[in-house]
Amino acid sequence: MGRISTAFGRLSRREKILVGTMGGLVFFLIIFLLNVAIGSRVSTLETNVAKEQDILREVYANADAFVAAQRTLEARRQRAEKNAKLNVTEAIAALAQQVSLESVDIRNQPTGRKRLDDFLDYAPPKDTALGRKKTARAKDKDAKADTLANYWRRDVEVSVRDNATFEAIYELMEKVEESQDLLFVTELRLERNRRNPDRAGRGKIVVSTYYYEEKKEE
Repeated sequence: MGRISTAFGRLSRREKILVGTMGGLVFFLIIFLLNVAIGSRVSTLETNVAKEQDILREVYANADAFVAAQRTLEARRQRAEKNAKLNVTEAIAALAQQVSLESVDIRNQPTGRKRLDDFLDYAPPKDTALGRKKTARAKDKDAKADTLANYWRRDVEVSVRDNATFEAIYELMEKVEESQDLLFVTELRLERNRRNPDRAGRGKIVVSTYYYEEKKEE
């Protein structure tokens, strides 16, 4: 420090003014650069704060819709949980027993009224997973994103014998759709009886339900 003072003292008046001016310029330049840097950071911070405020306002605005959607999903899951133990075959048979029709013989002669259930045969139920199949690595990562995880569809194929009436079959379909057991007709294929076009020939009806159950991975 003493050497700098000695060297500065040896300078002429003009040199001292020049050095002082340069030092002042350097000082103000440093102050200017600091102000620019601080101003830039403050501006960036204000921008980020504004973005976060916009996000919060959007979250608050959609809070009611989010809560309503969550309640809907929870209600759907609770109802589907009850369906896990539903015997679809028995449910269809019970509805078919509520439908009657006039039975006829091979000559199209009346043979008395019968239940529609007498004209139906039931295949074993088939369960199908509705959620995405996951690899062991992606299972934990994607579980929350898959809204159909642990949801299953259970299908029962119902074969229709000859001589059932179309009216009786349609009545059964209406009862299925109106059932409180979440039953749906997902496939229908009927033919007309060749000997009696007013009646149905052999056909197929697929009745499905949806349920929720956390099954262990095989």
